[in-house]
Parts: sequence; C-alpha cells; structure tokens
Amino acid sequence: MNEEMTFGECLTELLRKKHISTADLTRRMNYRSKTSLTRLLRDEVRYASIEDFMGRLEPVSAWLMTGEEMQKLRDAMEVSRLGRPRYRMYKEMWRLVGEGDSACGEVLAEGFGATRARTLHEATQVWADADRVELVILNSGCNGLFSEIEELLHNRPDADISIRHYLTVQESPGDVAGQLSALMSVFHHPSYQGFYRNCKGSVPETGERIESQVAAVRAQMKNGDTVFQIITMQSGNRCLIYESARDNEMMAFFRRMVETICEGALPLKVQYPEQELLEGLIVICQRYLSCEQDRATFCLAPNVCFELIPFEILYRVMFDSVMEGYSPDDQKILRLSEVHKARYSNVHAKKKPTVFVFSWSGLQEFARTGRTTDHVAGMRCFTPEERAAILRDLAEKCRENVYLGVYILKPEARVRGMTLTSYSGLGVYLLDAYTQYDVVNGHSEAFILMPGFAAALEEFFRDELIGKCTYSEAESIEMLASLADALDAGGAV
Repeated sequence: MNEEMTFGECLTELLRKKHISTADLTRRMNYRSKTSLTRLLRDEVRYASIEDFMGRLEPVSAWLMTGEEMQKLRDAMEVSRLGRPRYRMYKEMWRLVGEGDSACGEVLAEGFGATRARTLHEATQVWADADRVELVILNSGCNGLFSEIEELLHNRPDADISIRHYLTVQESPGDVAGQLSALMSVFHHPSYQGFYRNCKGSVPETGERIESQVAAVRAQMKNGDTVFQIITMQSGNRCLIYESARDNEMMAFFRRMVETICEGALPLKVQYPEQELLEGLIVICQRYLSCEQDRATFCLAPNVCFELIPFEILYRVMFDSVMEGYSPDDQKILRLSEVHKARYSNVHAKKKPTVFVFSWSGLQEFARTGRTTDHVAGMRCFTPEERAAILRDLAEKCRENVYLGVYILKPEARVRGMTLTSYSGLGVYLLDAYTQYDVVNGHSEAFILMPGFAAALEEFFRDELIGKCTYSEAESIEMLASLADALDAGGAV
C-alpha cells in the first residue's frame, strides 16, 4: 500500500480488501446516510470530518480493522491534513533531524561490462583493495551509496580518498533535506567536498526529483591496475553499474561534465582553515552574528548555545582556560568579548522570533558535566554555580521576552546529535553537536544559502517539533528553573 495515500484513498483500499461496501460501513458506523461516507472516500470533506469518523471507528475498530490497518489510517490522516507536498517535506525533514536509522536498505544492481555484482555493496568491495579512490558524485539522495563510502572511509584510513559531490538542489525543501540526510555520515570527513547549485523552477507539480543521480569511481589498485565504475542510482533501491579495467580518460570527462552542469555551484561545506584558536573563534562568532542580527532564528541543539550565556560567566570561564596568559587588554580578547556581547544582546533585544529547541537529556548532561553544545576545545567546564546561573538567566529572560522561546523535547522525540539553525530570509546552518570548534586542526560546517529552505525549516519547527514533540513553553521554562534549583541545592540532576 502506498504510504502517501490520503485518508480517503487509504480507507477505500482497506474496504476493498475486506470486501466491505459503503452501505455496510454506513450501517456499522451509525451514519444516517452513505453520502457523508462517500464524500469522505473521495476526499471531499474537511479534516474535522475525518477526525469525527476516526472517533466513531475507534470503539468498533477491533471488529473492522487490525492494529496495523488503524495505524495506516492514522498515517493517512496526516497526509490529508498536510497535503502530499508538505507531508513529503516533513518526512524528509525528519530523515534529516531524526535519530532513527535512515538507511535505504540493500541496493540491488544490474551490472554491465566487467562487473557481475548483484548489489551495490558487492560492486563496491573492489574499493577495499585500492590505494587511491576518486569519487565524483552528481546528486544521489540515497543513503545506500553514502553507506558504502562511509565503510570505505572507516576501513581504509590509510588510503588516498577524494570525494567531490555536486548537488543540483531544487526549490523543494524536502529535496534539500533528503539529500542532506543522505550525506551526513560522511560530510565532516576531510576527504569530502560538497557543492550545491540552486536549480530554481525545475520541480514538477508532483514534487518528484527529476535530475540524474550518478557517480563515477576510479580506483587505483595496489598492484597498479585501475578499476573504473559508473553507478547510476534508480528508484526502488536499484542501480545500474558499469565497470571497466581502464577508464580511457572517462573519469576526466565525467568530472568535466559535472562541473559544467554545476557551473557556479557554491561550497556546501564552510571549511575554516587551521589557525590560532582565538583568531578562529573570532571569525566563527562574527559569521554567526552576521546571520543572527535582527533576523528570526530557529535552532535545534542538545543544550545551551553560547549566545545564551551571560558574558561575565563565559568571560570568566574562557580566561580560566583558553585565554589563560592573555592580558584583558589584548586585542584578540577585546574583539572576542565584543562579538559575544553583541550576540547575547542581539538575542534579547531584537524583536524577531528567536526559538531554541533542546533535548531534556542534553540539558541534564549540561547540568551534570558543565559542558555545553558549543564547548570549545581546551575550555574548562562550567561550575555547578555557573550552570545554575546560566539556566536561571535563560528561564527569566524567556518569561520577560515574548520573542524568545525555549522548548524541551519530550523523551520519545529522538533527534540526531546536531545543531541545526534556520536564519529567516537567509539560509540554514548545520554542524555536529559538541564540535569543539577545533580551528587549530580545522573545523567545518554546512551552510545552505537558500531562504526557501530556511522558511520551510521554520515551518517544520512550528508544526512538527514544537507542535507535536515538545513540552509547552511554560513547562519548558519551569524545567530549566528546576534544574537550576537542583544545582543550587547540590542534589542530583
């Protein structure tokens, strides 16, 4: 059964399989006439009528539907409530932020040329014996290919591996989220380089992706031989694979073809060069400030971000660790202090929605350890007194400021360890939680400069995360205050 059926389509299919007529269902459900049910089956009713039907069905469901069939109807209710395009978009957003397994399963292969592989996994085993592997990828929203690349990176840390990935992202936010979720397992590896080009106006009414999903691979074997592969991903967890013992300059041709298609593409990865710690932090914080200033922001993170920490507390902690040995009048200290004061003030002064969604386990971890989502490499942990002061300040500011909102995820809402921030009218930042901003050894983040994706992510925050998966704002504020009280009392948190 199609998992994107509307309620009317799903109910019609279930009744057909059970050989239940509309007239019979009308009688069993105590409807006066079958007209209302007929309109329901045709999706010609408002959502309230669907809710009314489900309310009538629940008491007699054991005699009409199995538990699995009832769940299909509930899922179909969401399709009808949201509409197919928004339902698909939210589904891809959940793939991006959700903690659950997003792998697409075994990918079956049809081989051509030298390969006889029947699955993508079989075809990629040749990579394991290579000293050098070069991959050029155009799109691919399937996790299967990136799962194979992740295995290669894990098993062959000694190999020379190059991954150049080009995305022709469309205005469809679900498409962007789906492609990002597929590549997150390899994104932060130094071998990965990503680029994206916005192909506005190329989305058909169905919302389906229409561009090619293809990868070219050149593997230089330990014995000097070369293996060249073209992998074309198809729908239904299938792919076509061509393999040859010689590439005859095909790799260079494919690379040039993709670069031409994606001419003008922007880097997906913001890679900060290796540099002195304080200089790097200044650059990063200034970039964040430029995105945050006088702009609505929606942020998903495990716990407290730096822009929410009062300056005097953060300043003291930094001076006890990463700033140790510096004079308070040092230009680096003054510049870093200035940008943090500006970020903290901006959160509380701008009259634009500023929303943070934290996990309860993440906040408890902060209360226990004193390490925040944004903790910098080499920085000491906050003391229990400092943790209490940070949490209490945040709770008080939320009570005072109608534009500032903090929501805590319910335990059943399991999300990835990431920080995901939408900047209204600009784009979206995405990075690993607890990244430590280790600019001394290189630090990277994803930044999608696409206002439409930012707007869709904001909608996802409001409707899905906050609408369904968090405690109320009042409850969340009280939970922050309770953690602060527990820290003050010296009890367990």
